[in-house]
Amino acid sequence: MFLAAAALLVLFFGRDNPVSMGLEPFGGKNAFVGKKKGSVPYQGIPIGYLRSKPVFYLSLASVFLMALGVYCMLSIISPHVQDQGLSPTFAATAQSVAFFAMAGAKVLEGALCDRFGARKVLTVCLLLGVAGEFLFARAFSPWLIILSVLLYAFAISIPAVMVPLYAEDLFGSLDYSV
Repeated sequence: MFLAAAALLVLFFGRDNPVSMGLEPFGGKNAFVGKKKGSVPYQGIPIGYLRSKPVFYLSLASVFLMALGVYCMLSIISPHVQDQGLSPTFAATAQSVAFFAMAGAKVLEGALCDRFGARKVLTVCLLLGVAGEFLFARAFSPWLIILSVLLYAFAISIPAVMVPLYAEDLFGSLDYSV
């Protein structure tokens, strides 16, 4: 449910790299870039300004829902498989498949993001995660369990790959840690 809620937030309130579509990023780049010749190129929106806007809090809510949805299921793969009556060895195999598939999904998501845009890829990954959770909850055979964790691998890599790419598309590349 958390991933589905996050997918709806991204789908209806998100937008792909505004600069590449001929639009200005959220907040308008002219508000943050000097108008003199040789001024600094657009790097992002200052955090003080950003925190006063609702889009920041919608983004924060969607990131929270994504992380909650992803990591809740990730921790129950092995116990759930054992509760289905399968061996602990197969449970460890299912968990391993999820992590190895996540590594492949990270590379694939980055490439797809470059080609189709972060919003579309993030929405598809969230929906694949929902499909993986749905199938995993109803899986009755080892093959369905493996298929569900393979689908879910696209959602597992969201916090590591898609959230930073999407945040950069929305808000720019300013470093707020310093």
